Amino acid sequence: MANETTKTASGKKPLSKTLKRFYGVGSIGFGWMTNIETYYFQYFLTDVAKFNNTMATTIATIASTIDAVLSWIYGVILNTVKPMRWGRYRSWLVAVPWIVPFLYTFQFLKIGDGAAAAAIIVLGAATSHIAWNIPYVANATMVSVAASTPEDRMALSSNNFTYSYLGRLTYSYVGPYAAMFFSNVLGEQYGYAATAFAFAALMAALYFAHFKMFDGYEVSEVEVAGQANQAQEKKKKGSGLSGKDMLVALFKNPPLLVLLICEFGTSGYNFVVAGMTAYYFKYVVENETLTSPYILVTTILAFVGAYTSRYVAKALSIRKTYLLSALLCTVGPLLAYFVTGGNLILVMITMSIGQLGIGLKGGLTSAMYADIIIYNEWKTGKNAAGFIMGMQNVPIKVGVVIKSLLIGFAMGTIGGFIDADTVLQTGITPQLQEGVLVGFMLIPAILTAVSFILYLVGYHITPEKIAKYQAEIDARKQKA
Repeated sequence: MANETTKTASGKKPLSKTLKRFYGVGSIGFGWMTNIETYYFQYFLTDVAKFNNTMATTIATIASTIDAVLSWIYGVILNTVKPMRWGRYRSWLVAVPWIVPFLYTFQFLKIGDGAAAAAIIVLGAATSHIAWNIPYVANATMVSVAASTPEDRMALSSNNFTYSYLGRLTYSYVGPYAAMFFSNVLGEQYGYAATAFAFAALMAALYFAHFKMFDGYEVSEVEVAGQANQAQEKKKKGSGLSGKDMLVALFKNPPLLVLLICEFGTSGYNFVVAGMTAYYFKYVVENETLTSPYILVTTILAFVGAYTSRYVAKALSIRKTYLLSALLCTVGPLLAYFVTGGNLILVMITMSIGQLGIGLKGGLTSAMYADIIIYNEWKTGKNAAGFIMGMQNVPIKVGVVIKSLLIGFAMGTIGGFIDADTVLQTGITPQLQEGVLVGFMLIPAILTAVSFILYLVGYHITPEKIAKYQAEIDARKQKA
């Protein structure tokens, strides 16, 4: 077997054992860090910072809107800013994450009163999200930089999402206790800021571990500057992308456009199911204590899906595995809606089928975008890795918007839900329960059914085509 310093046929260093086993640990820290916001930001605004509901909603909405509007720009930054000394992408894993703890802390601090205090919190949220999204995209982009084969890309992609779900599983135990500990020591006024700082610092440390793992997988500016070969110099000068190159990489790239639209559906599925879970157990099951066991079971199934995605993709191909994942996400909730008859055990089983599909899909994500990077370079001659990988952010942010719209539709139009006080007066009506079931099961199934059909009809990248594209790209580089 070749050792780790031997070059592959494409001229890349083979994946090290460390990368194969531990790439993705940064996603644990990233998940812990972002879950502080997910679970405690609204609570902090109302119960700790003592903003009224209108002001708290305004702060949260402005912060999330800024995040959504900027979701596409991080890949642009990676592909247009002059590369730093450790490479165009790898450098960002060490250059920026250490700033995040200091910025993120201000998202959970109330300094002063009124509009000034709100502005500081919004500024902390906006700047910290910018600071963590850039290395997040760079981290995903390194999959395409380091991996030389479809199997390697799939292994790294699966690893990253597996660790991400491991972070979700462990957060349920670590997060609340950390917040409680810091609140007891520092007082609730500063407890959440301290928790945010600690988890962001952990993210930075684990991203630094990724930085070390990727040593030798991307040509650094120091190495390029020391080479006299004119072809290398030309490559260095032409490594940035123009605005036209990025527009071509998006709008004249059918696989990317199809995948993005499909991902709007699967991302919407994920957020809608998560957002409807509490309603399901409160208004249909009428036992909120069963929410935690349900979340634990379904998260474990998603973790299994993410971990096994590399093996399923090896047996079936990435394309067929994506179709399988969308099918599972469709069939599971449909069975829950039409077949279970409200039996909670059967609902947990059928909805877990959908979460298994979400895990499978998640494990494929970086590998699919890496394939599209190869397709784009073959078609245009331009390496738009950072820009294309950065587009992963867009469906996530759109998914949040889809969640709000569809949950509002299910609970308002179908369920007749107005507010909790109305339910106290009228009781839990069959109409309300139907709205919850439609939102929790039927709407998510429709979203992924549309993704399945569109992907089946419109996405035609296969392992054979990728191998052909890569061989032609390598041949061009040898002639240059």
